[in-house]
Amino acid sequence: MGRSRRAMKIPFVKGHMGGNTIALFRDETFPRHDRPASVTRALFDDGLACHEAGLLRPFPETIAVKIVGRSSRAWITACGGLTQVLGRVLTDEEACRKLNLTRVTRPASVVLDTDGGQVPLFIDETSEGPRTWTDMTAFLGELFRDGLEELFLEGFRARRIGKFLVVDGRDLEGRHCPEAVETLSSEVKETLVAMQRAFLRSPSGKKSLDFALFDDRSERRGRFRLLFPHNIPEGHIEPACGTGTVAVALALFASGRLEAADLLGDGSHELLFESGGGPFLGGPEESRLRMEVINRQPTKIFFSHDRVRLTVMGDLFLPDGGDES
Repeated sequence: MGRSRRAMKIPFVKGHMGGNTIALFRDETFPRHDRPASVTRALFDDGLACHEAGLLRPFPETIAVKIVGRSSRAWITACGGLTQVLGRVLTDEEACRKLNLTRVTRPASVVLDTDGGQVPLFIDETSEGPRTWTDMTAFLGELFRDGLEELFLEGFRARRIGKFLVVDGRDLEGRHCPEAVETLSSEVKETLVAMQRAFLRSPSGKKSLDFALFDDRSERRGRFRLLFPHNIPEGHIEPACGTGTVAVALALFASGRLEAADLLGDGSHELLFESGGGPFLGGPEESRLRMEVINRQPTKIFFSHDRVRLTVMGDLFLPDGGDES
């Protein structure tokens, strides 16, 4: 018979960025020997059910963050949605008290130490409440280091942007109608799953489930629509994703689709993306991305989303590794 271990009591704050659900915990509340697996169990817990989680350890000048992805079930280097939710937490007195963090006074800048490098956050007050801009330049560098290439998967054009598979919805329209692509019909889902499997089998697939789908069919000129079908068989489809938005922006840049007219006066692009609301392309919310370009090379990139909310604060009780046999 197994000997039941004691349950772990884990304080948490849950929030979301446009439907990308995030759980935040203190680092020390999880066991050192089993943290990725323990955090993954928390992500799948019915009382939490989040896409990503962050383990926080504050220091005088920075906050160390370890990130776990639901589909990867392992440490990941970056999560734009997590940084947006954390920016909101740092302005909320009750959330800071729950996680034993110091509340910031706006405007504020906070530096996160992640496995992908340092990530500065810039938190300000707007007429609609706090807004966070995430400096995702470290992740931009990771994408460049991992390489960019054009692919053909299951007869469709796609791009590998670092670890991301990026697909333009218009490239699916030879086989699927625009409405089916927009609503992610069952036939389109089958196509995307087949493309992802081919991507993971390819030598350059990076063994990553990170997946971005976009198109330019917004009713508002100059905007793009987004969806992130990371793991369709498990139902992991994110309406919004910060790292995925960066990957799409880089795909647009690499394909020459960012016209000179998009340049701002300081030599940068500002891109607007529609997402959020459900598992379909586009949505009522807006992701904003600013890309600085020097000598035709992206050098810095900043990300922000217009709908970030804190939803639940409480304590999660998980078995400490389950039963011993």
